[in-house]
Amino acid sequence: MLKTVIDERERGFLFKNGKFLKMLEPGAHLTPSILGCRVALERIGDGELSREAPIEIYSRDKAFLESTDRVDVPEGSIAIHRLDGKFVGLLNSGTHVFWNIFKHHTFTLFDPSDESAVSLIPDDMLKAMESLGTPAVIGEHERGFLYRNGRFVRMLLPGKHYILKLLGYTCDTVRITDEPIRDNVLLAAAAEDKNFASCIRRVDIPEGGIALHYINGRYADTLTESCAFWNVFRKHEFRIVDTSDDSSLKDIPAKILEAMPDDILLRVVVEDWQAALLFVDGAFSRRLPSGMHHFWHNGRHISCPIYDMRARQVDVSGQEILTSDKVSLRVNFISSYKITDPVAMSANLSGYESQIYSAAQLALRELLGSMSFDEVLGNRNSIAGQVLNILKKNEQSLYVEFLSAGMKDIILPGEIRDIMNTVLVAEKRAQANVITRREEVASTRSLLNTARMMEENATLYKLKELEYLERICDKVDSIKVSNAAGLLEQLRSMIKV
Repeated sequence: MLKTVIDERERGFLFKNGKFLKMLEPGAHLTPSILGCRVALERIGDGELSREAPIEIYSRDKAFLESTDRVDVPEGSIAIHRLDGKFVGLLNSGTHVFWNIFKHHTFTLFDPSDESAVSLIPDDMLKAMESLGTPAVIGEHERGFLYRNGRFVRMLLPGKHYILKLLGYTCDTVRITDEPIRDNVLLAAAAEDKNFASCIRRVDIPEGGIALHYINGRYADTLTESCAFWNVFRKHEFRIVDTSDDSSLKDIPAKILEAMPDDILLRVVVEDWQAALLFVDGAFSRRLPSGMHHFWHNGRHISCPIYDMRARQVDVSGQEILTSDKVSLRVNFISSYKITDPVAMSANLSGYESQIYSAAQLALRELLGSMSFDEVLGNRNSIAGQVLNILKKNEQSLYVEFLSAGMKDIILPGEIRDIMNTVLVAEKRAQANVITRREEVASTRSLLNTARMMEENATLYKLKELEYLERICDKVDSIKVSNAAGLLEQLRSMIKV
C-alpha cells in the first residue's frame, strides 16, 4: 500500500493505469501501488488548474465540481475575470477552471464588438485592463472607424471608446471635413453600418455625366467621379447633369458655368467684330454668332478659332527691289484688308496672314521690277494704286478684300542719293541766281524811277535829303562843335525849302 498525505492547500487526483478515478480531499490516503494506482497532487492557487486529463473527465467527480469554478468563453467573446470581486484579467475563448475553495472566482462574458456591452463595464475596471490599451476619445467633429484584423467593423460616434487590442481591434480617427470620401472599401461598409450610412451623403455619377455639388444650398464644385461627403454639420446636395448633350447647359446658371474647371467645359466669347468657327473632333460644325458660348468636352476635342473681321493692316517693310535699269531701292509699303469668308479661309488657307503678306510683297516687286529708276521716281504717287489693283486680283483666292494701299518710303542707295542731292543743290542754286538777278533788275528799275521823280519835283528831292539826314542823325550819339560861328545859319540853309 502507498500512503499519501494531502495538505489543506492541496488536492489529490487518483489515477489507475493512467485513468482518472476521483479527487482526494485533505488527509492521509492509502492506495494499492501494485494495481497501478498513483496520486497527482495539485496546489490550490489563484491561477488556472493544470490538468492531465480533459476537464469533462474531472467534471464527473462531484467533489471536483464543488471545489472549482468553470467558465466557457465562446469564440469571438471575452470574459472578465474577478477574484473576490476584484478585477484580475481577461480570458479569451476556451474553457477556464479555477479553485474556489479559499477565494471566489466570477466571470462576465461580453461581445467586444458590441459597444453597449463595453459601456457596462465600470471605468475603474476598464482602467485596470492593461490589455485594452489607451481608450480612444473621439471628438464632436470626428468619427472613429473600428477595425478587427484589418476588416471594418463599425463607425464609432463621439465619446470615449475602449479598443480591445487583445482581440486585434484597432481604431482610426477621421476628422469631419467637406472633402470627398473616396475610400471604396469604406463606402461599401456604409451599407452595413447604420450610423455611418446616416452620417454621409453619397452621389453615384453615371458614365457621360457630372454632378453639381452644393453645400448648404450654395454651389461648391463640380464632381466627375462617384464619392461621398460627410452630411453631419453641413448639408450636401447634388445635381446630376448629362454632358452628352450641350442643351443641358441652358438650365445651369451663368455663375456656375464660369466656375467650372476648363477640362470639363469650353468657354468661347465672340465679340461683334469677330467670327468664331466651331470644330468638333476636327470636323467643322458651324459658325458661332457673337456672345458667350459653352460646350461640354465629354471626351470630345473641341476647338474654336476666332477671326478678326475688322480692317487689318499688312506692313511690307525693308524690301530690297532692283529696278529694270539695275538700280537697287529699299521700299516700305503698307496695305489694309478685311476678311470676307472665314469658313473658306479656314478650310483652304494655312497661315493666312503670311500668305497675304507674301501676296503684297510679290505684287510690289512685280511692279517696281518692271519700271526704271526714273519711272519709279516719276510715278511714286501712283505706284500704290497700281499695287492695289494687282492685289485685288488675288482677293478671291485669299478670301479677303483689299481696301487701300500706300507707299511709305522709297530709300535710295548711297551713291544714287549723293548724285540726287548734287542735282538738287545745282537746281536750287540756279533758281537762287535767277531770283537774285530778278531782284537786282527790279531794284535798279525802282531807283531809276525814283531819280526821275526827284528830277521833276524839287520838293521830293529835298524830302529825300531830309530822310538821309535823319538816318545820319540816328547814328550820331553826340556832336562836339569847335567853331560855332554861323552853325545855325548852315542848318537853316540845309532845311530851307
